[in-house]
Amino acid sequence: AEAVSLGVVGGGVVRMSSGGVDMALASSDAATLKPALGALILLAEDDDVDDTLRLILQVASKRILGHSESSVRAAAVCALAALVASDDKAASASLAGLVKSGAVAACREVLAEKTAVPDTTTRAAMLLVALSAYEGGWMSSGAQKSPGYMEAVAELARLALEPAIGGDARLAVVLSLGQVLGRKEGGGVGSSNAAAQASVSALSHILMPSRNEDAALKSAALQALSTASRHASLLPLVASSPTSERVVSMAPSENLKDSLAALEAMQRMAASSLQTAERLCIDSGAVQLIVEAAGAHRASKEIREAVAACMEVLIASNSEDCRMQVAHFATPVAIALARVTDEDMQMRALVMVRTLCLNGFNKFNMQKSFSVIQELVPFLARSDVRQQELVTECLAHMASTDNAMYGENARVLGEARAMKPLMVLARSKNHMVHRNATWALACMTACDRNHVPMRASIDTLLAVAAHGSRDAQRYAVMAISNLAASDRTREMLKERGAEAILRKCAQSNSSDNMLTSLVNRSALPNLRRNGTQVFNIPPP
Repeated sequence: AEAVSLGVVGGGVVRMSSGGVDMALASSDAATLKPALGALILLAEDDDVDDTLRLILQVASKRILGHSESSVRAAAVCALAALVASDDKAASASLAGLVKSGAVAACREVLAEKTAVPDTTTRAAMLLVALSAYEGGWMSSGAQKSPGYMEAVAELARLALEPAIGGDARLAVVLSLGQVLGRKEGGGVGSSNAAAQASVSALSHILMPSRNEDAALKSAALQALSTASRHASLLPLVASSPTSERVVSMAPSENLKDSLAALEAMQRMAASSLQTAERLCIDSGAVQLIVEAAGAHRASKEIREAVAACMEVLIASNSEDCRMQVAHFATPVAIALARVTDEDMQMRALVMVRTLCLNGFNKFNMQKSFSVIQELVPFLARSDVRQQELVTECLAHMASTDNAMYGENARVLGEARAMKPLMVLARSKNHMVHRNATWALACMTACDRNHVPMRASIDTLLAVAAHGSRDAQRYAVMAISNLAASDRTREMLKERGAEAILRKCAQSNSSDNMLTSLVNRSALPNLRRNGTQVFNIPPP
């Protein structure tokens, strides 16, 4: 009675000593316990508790947490939340006892109470988060299997959309829901279809533009959904429509943290299935949003990594629609990534460009819209052999004549001052660089406007035809055959002994039907008289 008189003044909770709280907690009377539990919250928040573990176990006893009056049980939940938050070591040691004592069910009861004050709701959410960390032991199961756990998570989801509890309480609830979903295996929420759908749906609704939610609340909901997408059991729900559209729409956010969360979730969703990747690209404008995010945070290394990862996933989906979208909107981003100082990122970007070049429409579109050939030519000067392989292959694919403009890219490659660096690389000791550079030179000869300036490459092409690898020899012979179809280059080829070199090449590779056919049916006839160019330069 003395403790209560010290603790209650005009109905409000005031400070009590630890001794006074201990005396009051020994009672079973609701009128004594409620003010004592309120005072205990103040002591815990001020870090003025001597034996936190003992008090946690005392409050979690059946006499207090299982009290017949709901107001006492609610006060006990609030006190436990404050005690657990004040001492990590004591909290860890007490989790098993709390779960066994029915703390999960008590949290669920408080969260389900429609008339609970926001502070009580917030503390119940905090305690549930702490309890969700308990994964069980050899004699007990984890918190996720406790009675009322899934219902408590569903109540969190309901409260996330409940404006009556106030903005601060809603934010705390959403943060708590995100923490639960961040636990191992999504906090076990995926095992309950009702809890999983309620959680994802509530967070998705917060992101609806028409709701005009507070920026901090939307950020918390986005972070929670991004966290949920890490778990296989929850990813299909996040990747479903309309949640996926709402998540990816946040990619261009001015908030770096939100932009990263949206891009990371987008990456996981696109990787989950071909259908999802195509829906994100075609219906949600994912590629345009990636480009906007890259522009909004171009100085951020984390954004560059996330943008590259999203583009890689969409390209790797093997969907021509996705690749066309990336080529149409994000080619400048790939080229920009190839220019950064990080060599690993340079390689990743060039691999993306190389893959996009495999489609004939993409080759036309990428060159017409973004002048990719002119952008790639300076990369030929790089010393990294791996990058030389990729750049030469990209240029060869871009200049191949199966695109919509019937060889226009071959003409552009000749005008982009690519011949001299390609001549150097055609003599490379690296097999792939040697082959790809010769292939690119052969593609250039498919346009007769390149023939006169390409007279400077005749010695290189003849050298490859004489001593190059088998693949490179084929391309060198194709190039010589094309050049021999023009009067001015034909005469120079004859002067340099092209006919003898070609005959020797065919004899040395008599088992290669393709190579001998190119020499005997195309190159040599073109050298002897006006011939027809080998317009179609096929890939290896």
